[in-house]
Amino acid sequence: MAGIQEYIRWRGDITYDISPFNEVDYYVLSKIGSPNFTGIVPSDENTADLRSSVGRLFGDDPDSVVLGILASKSILKVLRILPDTPRYSSVLLSGYRAVFNESDTEQFSALTLLLPDGSCLVSFRGTDDNLIAWKEDLQMGVKDAVPAQIDAAEYLQWAVSAYSGPIIVAGHSKGGNLAVYAAAMLSTVQQQRIKSVYSFDGPGFKPDFLEQEGYSSVMDCIHDIVPETSIIGTILEKKTNPEIVRCVYSGIQSHDGYRWETSPAGFVRAKELTETSRALNEAMDKIIEEMPYEDAKELIDELFRILTDTGAKTVTDLADINLIGNFRLAKNLFREGQIRGLGGKLIENMIKCLIR
Repeated sequence: MAGIQEYIRWRGDITYDISPFNEVDYYVLSKIGSPNFTGIVPSDENTADLRSSVGRLFGDDPDSVVLGILASKSILKVLRILPDTPRYSSVLLSGYRAVFNESDTEQFSALTLLLPDGSCLVSFRGTDDNLIAWKEDLQMGVKDAVPAQIDAAEYLQWAVSAYSGPIIVAGHSKGGNLAVYAAAMLSTVQQQRIKSVYSFDGPGFKPDFLEQEGYSSVMDCIHDIVPETSIIGTILEKKTNPEIVRCVYSGIQSHDGYRWETSPAGFVRAKELTETSRALNEAMDKIIEEMPYEDAKELIDELFRILTDTGAKTVTDLADINLIGNFRLAKNLFREGQIRGLGGKLIENMIKCLIR
């Protein structure tokens, strides 16, 4: 099966003016902001070229840049070669922002890329390695808006004002959710600047969000792309029909877009989600739907209290101190009423996602 790295070998020497960017290119570009570019890429509309930015990021010790145990190993490999790839080498980086606030349970990062045709790609990063970021993800199912969504909306409003030309909004995982949310929060006039919104295996929303006028106005621009074995991109509600792509991997490995089957023209389409994917996500949705807000909030708070009591700050830390053992401990603590039943099922499903 050919993936994105093969795509870059096929198409890397073909410049934008010969063949405009497609969905695979937008995925590659949306992952450039995965490492921390603070102090390297300007936080305002000033620009930095790709080569110098990547050079400063890796410096004299490429191994010093790490993204955590759950991040795709391909992200940094691809990032190192992009400055030498004619297709991407002229892209400029701008507007890098990163926020991590433990007290507010927030992880947010965004980057704007200026493309050769005069358009720009506003990319939102997905969840990083910090446990706070994963807690914020779970809160998306019980809160009207989490801090990262609010920041994403403000960032996109700033970008619409700061840059000229058409705007593409994109993100993978949580970043895909932020891309859709931010686009929906724009005014009707601002939304006219939006060319496309790409959510790569991004989770959905609470049902009331989908009834908002802003979401309806931008819905036709949304490309909701998920692997056929998706476990993340089908959580919560959406009105868009997913564009399903082939992926031979299952579990959490299927979430990595570098593992999706790719052709020179884009991702290779599959007919439907696998039976396992449908069953798992139907079960997860049912749990989220049936659990009262206060119980869900208590479950999330208690789970992350247990995890952080181990001394862990990141998912990588947990892997070093027996991740599955800690989830089993958490499961045993939910012994009363509905939290026991629904909480136990939720944690079991989380374990399946992490160890498959």
